[in-house]
Amino acid sequence: MKIALKILILLSVCMGMNALAAKKQDSILSFKDWKSIQVVDHKNRVARLKNQILFLKRNPRRDLSTVDQESLYHKKAKLLDRAKNDLQIATELGFQDYLAVYLRSIGQSQSNLKSVAKKLSEEQVVELLRQFQRR
Repeated sequence: MKIALKILILLSVCMGMNALAAKKQDSILSFKDWKSIQVVDHKNRVARLKNQILFLKRNPRRDLSTVDQESLYHKKAKLLDRAKNDLQIATELGFQDYLAVYLRSIGQSQSNLKSVAKKLSEEQVVELLRQFQRR
């Protein structure tokens, strides 16, 4: 189950990164920056859902029955649980995830690849070469 969720997170991250890459072609993210963005985005999602739940508790909707209110609250609570799980997964993203998700999304242009190469540490270059050898 955890693997399936990680794959789902990686796919959503990939789609988000494709949009980001299209928006900022000149700005290639380092692993550290990429991971920070993922963690911050997921923290923000958790915070938004907590606020929505708090708002629902303090300001019940008059247009909904009590049963519908409870249903809405439980849906938000489920989303919050999932968002917390997604945040945990985002904090566990590693360099291999960066290679598999982000680097595939930036394309193969020479300028993008040069930008990535400049941002990699020596250890990350070694890991990249190991990944290449495994294929």
